[in-house]
Amino acid sequence: MTTKKVAAKKKKTTKNTATKNITASKTNSTKRTKSTTSNISAEEKLARRKLDALKRGIHRISEEDTTPFSVHVVGIGKAGADVIAQILKDKIHSSIDHDNFTALAVDIGGQDLKQVQELASKLPENSAQIETLSIEVPERDELFNTLRRMRE
Repeated sequence: MTTKKVAAKKKKTTKNTATKNITASKTNSTKRTKSTTSNISAEEKLARRKLDALKRGIHRISEEDTTPFSVHVVGIGKAGADVIAQILKDKIHSSIDHDNFTALAVDIGGQDLKQVQELASKLPENSAQIETLSIEVPERDELFNTLRRMRE
């Protein structure tokens, strides 16, 4: 009778060891996975997230589900005035009427703001809010005095 008990105990220990080995191999494989994912750069993680979002269909919005939006543009200098002028040209020639567009063009002197003012006058009333701000050109001595004070 004692030999049967010893044999039964041996079988139980072999089962426990096999279970421990399987569990250990699972934890090792998850550790390996975690270590490989930690070596991925932030750019690769971002690319993976984008791909996952596309697979889930987040980018699909039906025409009924569109939400209203507003566009606000601040243009500084000649380049900023040119950007606002191009947006206004597109808005004039567009068949879609969006009332929620605002723009502010700021420049020293008024020569570059003229095109923005002309295009804004061609738009229908209340279709956009366009403001221009012309800052007067400082005199030479005043400009240099200001620049000297900034250095100090």
